[in-house]
Amino acid sequence: MATYDRFKAAERAVEIAKLAVQAGLINSVTPHGLDDPAKSGTKAAEWVGGFIAELTDRIEKL
Repeated sequence: MATYDRFKAAERAVEIAKLAVQAGLINSVTPHGLDDPAKSGTKAAEWVGGFIAELTDRIEKL
């Protein structure tokens, strides 16, 4: 089984996130009540960032 330091875990998490976007598993959706594209983009970026951060933590623990 592979072991990952924090940097390698983050690289792998970003790679997985990219693959998920390419596969259509993650896409941009305007959250309810956000008609402002800038706010919507900010919220989407926060979500993806949180996804990558959580995935990094989990990969690092493998």
